[in-house]
Amino acid sequence: MTVYLVVSKDQITPKKLKHLVGDRLKANDVYLRILDEEGRRCWTLKYADNAQFHMDILPAIPDEYFSGILQKQGVPSNFAGTSIDVTDNTKANYSMISLDWPRCNPKGFAAWFQSRMLIQYNELRKQIFGEAYKAEIEKVPNYRIKTPLQRCVQLLKRHRDIVFENDQENRPASILITTLAAYAYENEADLVDAMINIIDRMPSFITERNGVSWVPNPVDPSENFADRWADHPGREPNFKNWLRKVKSDFNRILTCYDSDSAGKILVPIFGERISRSTITKFEEAAQSRSFNSIPILQKAPPVVNITRPNKPWGF
Repeated sequence: MTVYLVVSKDQITPKKLKHLVGDRLKANDVYLRILDEEGRRCWTLKYADNAQFHMDILPAIPDEYFSGILQKQGVPSNFAGTSIDVTDNTKANYSMISLDWPRCNPKGFAAWFQSRMLIQYNELRKQIFGEAYKAEIEKVPNYRIKTPLQRCVQLLKRHRDIVFENDQENRPASILITTLAAYAYENEADLVDAMINIIDRMPSFITERNGVSWVPNPVDPSENFADRWADHPGREPNFKNWLRKVKSDFNRILTCYDSDSAGKILVPIFGERISRSTITKFEEAAQSRSFNSIPILQKAPPVVNITRPNKPWGF
């Protein structure tokens, strides 16, 4: 959740802005009980430990000037127009009046991510209500829709969590996985096709600028989502090795002809929470494929059915 304050950067320090929001939260008895310690950029409300559900509250100021710069750089206005300035208590000017605030654009990124799966998103909206209820399609809540891209990102992150369970410091960043998967997705309707193609294409979106590996922020081309690779030399090879392992693991899954054998491979890779519907999809795919490699399916893809609503706070 982003909290916008209509104030100029030459009128308030980042620290003052941050604590204005924090003080309002502390003034509410309910929020005070669940308010975590001040974070680097956010205040966090921890609703339930067992459900691991929390809400990050990000104090921010709209940045119309930078939005204009982004549009001149070719970023569409519907993405660039939500650029914001945020606080960061690790910065030297945190307690000073300054025009140099950290910037970000979470709403713009979410809109870009949505645009990458728009065809399948709209198709799934129609499927939920069916042909007889076309007039009601606009009323379908977003949390009921989970596209193949969203499912692939979820599976990739889960695979990452299992592989790097004992090496949290070097695990691939979620923003890198999400961004590269979205760049690679081409609105495949079938989950297995989407996963195979995403895994194959993701490396091609890691470019190089002046000798530096670069994954551009799609709503701020000057920002490199892979910038920490330069300071932590082991992270880039870890990421690329992990991608190779993902591909190898999915190739193994596609050699399974029944759900029991698929489950024996899927559960160690994704954990016990892997859904029966996912196992079934891989089983169906395996029965129609050649297993010498991971080919792209040439036939018309089957319909992806919604079996469980997406959590509204994530992709």
